[in-house]
Amino acid sequence: MFCQECGALMSDGQTFCDDCSGRITKAGVGHPEPFAAGAEILPRPAEAPQQQYFAPGDAFAPPPRGPNELPPGIAECQQQSQFDYRYTRPPIAVEARAARALTYRNSLIAAAISGACGLLVFVSTFLPWISFGGLFNASGWSYMNNSSELGGNFLWYSGPGYLFFTGFFSMLVGLAVIAGAALFLFRSMALGARTAQVAGGLGALLALINLITIYSRIGGSAIGIWVFLLFSIGAAISGELCGSR
Repeated sequence: MFCQECGALMSDGQTFCDDCSGRITKAGVGHPEPFAAGAEILPRPAEAPQQQYFAPGDAFAPPPRGPNELPPGIAECQQQSQFDYRYTRPPIAVEARAARALTYRNSLIAAAISGACGLLVFVSTFLPWISFGGLFNASGWSYMNNSSELGGNFLWYSGPGYLFFTGFFSMLVGLAVIAGAALFLFRSMALGARTAQVAGGLGALLALINLITIYSRIGGSAIGIWVFLLFSIGAAISGELCGSR
């Protein structure tokens, strides 16, 4: 049998249609077989359009995406990573490599300063160390060459309550600091930094002892002994900076 409303095929004795839910008033009464000669097939009634429901926030919702379209946030990030690197965070390995390069560059600068300090300590040997009332200036080199005439040796002069080191030590300290800086730059960084640090510290100690002897026993100091002291301290500090990289 067929439905009286939509013409759908139904089982005999069925009360309601499965398609249109229409009630069958007379069982077995319906449209004739659709393929029977001269039978009239009634058209199926049009379905009423369904009303679409909109939520309050749908006005601000993004437009629907296609099946292969990425979300806006991911698409923007992908486009930015391809064309703009200003806001991308560099990898940790790149940051560590940049930090090591900066530290190494600072160590090279400290090593160059240490070498310059060693050169000035060496040059201080030939500058005046002692001034006798502005009339006579004696250098560390002159004390080393005239040691026999002054009652000492080429290393130091000593007596009751005083000790004075000649220019031999300023030359030795200056050469040691320069050698330490060269070792740091071209061969062994740790050994070079330690050599410059120890040599600078020793030179500062010897220059300080000479200054105490000068002011307590001999006379006034001149520029050479101060160059010996200050740049020995500078060599020790720069050597420490090189070793702490």
